Amino acid sequence: MDLVRQARTILLLLVTACLWSHWTRLQILSASSVTDEISLTVNAGNSKRPEQVKTGESCSDFSKIGSFRRANISLTGTLDGTRTTAAQEDGAMCGAVASRSALGLWGQHFDHILKASRLRKDRFFVQHNMMLEILKMISPRLPMSTQSTPREWDLVGSVLRKGWRRYQFLQDEQLRKNHSHNSMFKEPDIVNIVVLGGSVTEGVNCYAIKGNNLVRCAWPGRLELLINRLAGGKLVKVHNLANGGTNTLTGQAILKYDLLPELTKHPDILINAYSTNDMHISTMRSAAGEETSLRDTVFRMAQSFARLVMDPTSCGRRPLLLWLDDYVGNEQREIKGITQLSQEIQVLSNYYGFSFISYANVVRDWIYGDTHGSLFSPSWYTNGRFVRQIHPGQVMHLATSWIMAYNLLELATAYCTTELWNDSATANPSTDFPQPVRTPGQEKLFDSMRYQPKPNSLPPYLTDHLSLTNVTDEWNKAAQVKKTICPTDNEGTRCIFSWISGVDRKETVNSIQSVFSSIVKIPGAWDVGDDTGRKKYGWNTSLRGSQLLFEFTGLNQTVQTVTLFPMKSYSEKWRESTAVVEFFAKPDSHLDWAYLTSLVVQGFHFKNTSEMYTIPVKMPTEVAVRADFRVRLTLTNGTTFKLMGLAVCS
Repeated sequence: MDLVRQARTILLLLVTACLWSHWTRLQILSASSVTDEISLTVNAGNSKRPEQVKTGESCSDFSKIGSFRRANISLTGTLDGTRTTAAQEDGAMCGAVASRSALGLWGQHFDHILKASRLRKDRFFVQHNMMLEILKMISPRLPMSTQSTPREWDLVGSVLRKGWRRYQFLQDEQLRKNHSHNSMFKEPDIVNIVVLGGSVTEGVNCYAIKGNNLVRCAWPGRLELLINRLAGGKLVKVHNLANGGTNTLTGQAILKYDLLPELTKHPDILINAYSTNDMHISTMRSAAGEETSLRDTVFRMAQSFARLVMDPTSCGRRPLLLWLDDYVGNEQREIKGITQLSQEIQVLSNYYGFSFISYANVVRDWIYGDTHGSLFSPSWYTNGRFVRQIHPGQVMHLATSWIMAYNLLELATAYCTTELWNDSATANPSTDFPQPVRTPGQEKLFDSMRYQPKPNSLPPYLTDHLSLTNVTDEWNKAAQVKKTICPTDNEGTRCIFSWISGVDRKETVNSIQSVFSSIVKIPGAWDVGDDTGRKKYGWNTSLRGSQLLFEFTGLNQTVQTVTLFPMKSYSEKWRESTAVVEFFAKPDSHLDWAYLTSLVVQGFHFKNTSEMYTIPVKMPTEVAVRADFRVRLTLTNGTTFKLMGLAVCS
């Protein structure tokens, strides 16, 4: 394959990282500062010629560098009206990177990675030297971040091919003109990446330069910027749906109750970045009271999330699941306690086969070598006193954006090497590949050792009782469970009502009131507000005895479960905060309301954080179609209470 085609295929493989969009076909002869000229040799066929390209806008100008000769590039897929198979696309994608290491490619294009990392508001790249030093420190350690890789490479391949088609569109001027002049021409879709996480992922305590602070400083936005600059356009969209005070239980509810915003409902890649918040889901004190450990709580929560995302019988297209461990400590001080989450996620990722990526593993020894430093960790000392702080500064976010990009490249190179192996060893065996030797008795012996086909389902729940003596039977039983019957567009979703604060970053008090307008019958002294200044909206009250009533009339589907999302906090304002939540049903308009069940919810906890809790309540009997249903909250003690979400579901 000629160098031009090699170069074009490399970029595809990054999909979400697309770091190599122009690099494989460009040999950098000399490079100076971001405002200087870069002398490039563009290899097209057998010809070589230098081009001078101005890079005053750094890597945002890479699309100009990528004006390659179309004679050597044949577009595939639906871009030019022809159809290709997945194998043909894989061949185009993988020709240049199969059997090449991700770290080797990274080192080869170090300078481009640096320039592509410049923040939008950093017009003169004043952070150049800082980024250079951090990138030099992080780069040799990048392989340490890869804890496990996916087992379903077909899913990886489908994401890569989607990115390849989008990249071809971005690089072909004629295709873009066709799109602008032909309403029937369908522009290839952008690769959608959804990131779920807490306040760390949201960017709390991340400060870079004016205009690029907090959420604009956080690693998801940096990752999107890096990819798209190098791709010469919008190859990916990284949706940062992180919300402070939430954890994996919240993320599970968001997915289970279909609460993702419309543009993010079917992501290609889903990243769980709740690690820091998951490590304070339960204090040691509360865990002891519940007769369970923090380790067990994290394990159960993470396993449920992974099964929900990866279940092949679930409704909708499954995303590629990546799990990020960004927790370096301080919620726990004991070193063994700090690593509990990474240990449990490692077990789950190996068992279920999803990608596990660890920022913590890359920087852990540096942090332990000097806990007074704060380059890669939060600042833990104030006036010589060790204080609680879980939010690191911008260097963590910068490093994490590179770690995520590297791991996406690692997935691409691993996929392509695997495809090359499958092609040469299985699909189209080459004459150079070893052939079986026909020896009497060998085939019969080998056949007796073969495994039966793996059951077409997730493996059974990983519990203390699962063993080598029952795992095969349990897995086969799981495979026999009937596939979920998914609702059609006309049938709606499994929830008649669902809302969680913070999922939609554009929401306001008025928009939330509009969502609830049809079901709020008695607002009492409750109103929608934010008492934090960080857009943590919810239904609040400070009047003891006040009631908030939600009523659903003429149900068009049954109700079996109601999930409450109250906020719990720690200050005197929240001490003794208690609400009673009651549920009622009326099967017929001529009948009285019938009491179903109730529970007491505390608004105070013994943790110095404000967190959204997830409390599912199963109705004692199913509330039938066409019945009426009520949920009533009453503040019975304390001076405040806050409800940050509600889901009423079948």
